Amino acid sequence: MVVALVFLLGTERGRIIAHHPQIIGHDVQVWTTAHPYLSPLIVIAIYIAATLLMLPVWWIQVLAGCGFGIVWGIIWCDIAATLASGLTLLLARWLSADWYHAKIEPRLQKLHRLNEKMGHNGFMVVMAVRLIHILPFSLSNYLFGLTRISWLGVTTGTLLGNLPAITLYATLGAAPHRVATLEFILLQVVMNLILLTPLALRYLYPDWFKRIGIE
Repeated sequence: MVVALVFLLGTERGRIIAHHPQIIGHDVQVWTTAHPYLSPLIVIAIYIAATLLMLPVWWIQVLAGCGFGIVWGIIWCDIAATLASGLTLLLARWLSADWYHAKIEPRLQKLHRLNEKMGHNGFMVVMAVRLIHILPFSLSNYLFGLTRISWLGVTTGTLLGNLPAITLYATLGAAPHRVATLEFILLQVVMNLILLTPLALRYLYPDWFKRIGIE
């Protein structure tokens, strides 16, 4: 964030972008058109790097919308978010999970029981965090690494749970005028309702889920 502010306020190019933000959108479109195969890989790499460094990623989604359009901007960012969440989870476990489970968890029985339950319901937990935005994306990935939530639970929960937010930011980059339309608002409402329904049913009718092994 500090680097971004220094660039925007302290350089000539940054001041031009700050006063005429549409310029960067045009530049991104030109660059992605000139590099149709390389540009998605670079976007994914930057997304993963930002996540690992616990930096915001919304601006990448906006630029992806500028460069690839709404549909491909969403697709590439959702792929990037899924890969980033999985890699961050593995990194967190490699760095500290063994120490955490050996030193801290045995002393906290309530936390242990919660951790076990989260392990059984990992997909649901990740979906809830992604949809309700109770934690920043990058931070939540590291915290998931300290739990027993599976890699598959984190990645699939991210793949689906991040769709509404990515759709919003990619649309802001590709066609900002659409964000205020009734159609887009209804789309966001429908997407969130569809994705939140399993979470609501999980707590309203837990017996249904116990029958398939979800406690």
